[in-house]
Amino acid sequence: MTAVARLRRLGRPNRPVAILPIPPRFLDQHSMTPAIHHRPNSPLVRARAGLLVLVLMLAVTVAPSLLMPPPAARGLGTATDAVRLALVRPGTVVGTDAPQGWTHLILKSQPSLTAAERERVGRLTADYAVMFFTSISADVRRSADGYRLARLGYGIGTTVNGHPVAVSPETAASQGVELGFLGPLLLETMFRKQREVRLVTAFATGAVVDTPTIMAKGTGHAMIVLRYLHTVDPLSGELNTFVWRIDHDANGIYEGTVGEVEWLAVGEQIDVPMKADLGEFTLGIPSERGFAILKFSADRQHFAIPPGLQSIAGAKQLTPTQAETLERSFLTIHRREPHR
Repeated sequence: MTAVARLRRLGRPNRPVAILPIPPRFLDQHSMTPAIHHRPNSPLVRARAGLLVLVLMLAVTVAPSLLMPPPAARGLGTATDAVRLALVRPGTVVGTDAPQGWTHLILKSQPSLTAAERERVGRLTADYAVMFFTSISADVRRSADGYRLARLGYGIGTTVNGHPVAVSPETAASQGVELGFLGPLLLETMFRKQREVRLVTAFATGAVVDTPTIMAKGTGHAMIVLRYLHTVDPLSGELNTFVWRIDHDANGIYEGTVGEVEWLAVGEQIDVPMKADLGEFTLGIPSERGFAILKFSADRQHFAIPPGLQSIAGAKQLTPTQAETLERSFLTIHRREPHR
């Protein structure tokens, strides 16, 4: 595809997901007005910002669709209500501890490029590729029936006056965020791309979420899925998160799991190294496969998926019962095997 065709295909980005008609129970109550600040009009600028967004999403922590519960989660009664998806409020500091309004910080990830990669892609592209971090937070609550996972909070943030702060397209200017020329459009596009992340199923003690991302595969880059299983012990309130990789074909058909499951400690801080494929650049513009994650790992504990569970772990749709089967198996292995 030529550069001109890419630009025409991209077109003008849609409004961010926050202004779509979203069921109130899937969003925290905070002002999300439709105003967009400092929108560049150059087609080249729009193309570069739009095509960089898959890198910045990292697909590990960008918010789920927040539109409708998945088919597997409908009709589950209290299981559906047990987990709500929310955006972390703009202005919230997301450091090493639980953000205000949340009981746990599950994960905060920051993209990075080596000096050699920065030189290859150019300073401007490199700076925007590492501008934003992403995060997942949890709200664990105690009820008469024990502890449960009430909410999962997803945030996009950057450094504001020396502090890591959650931002949104509507609030960035008023927060005093220095986003430069491409930043506002890039942030808007990231919020729009949130819709590609999928809540697979919710169950009584947790949830399963799929996040698409670009990852290095062989000699090139490929779209894959990182699947997260979040679970809370109803007796102790202990929160655990497991993540594993699922490959799929060009049509989005899931092809099964790849590699091992990784356990993430609460408050995980992960540096996510990336690489560029200059063969995916045209006139300096990266395609959606122009950047890829080299590694997403905290290196705390890895284990193989039991053979009898590989088909379930790699299936596109899961029932709550299947998710609970994975939960029991993974927790047993986690508690039995050493970890740091």
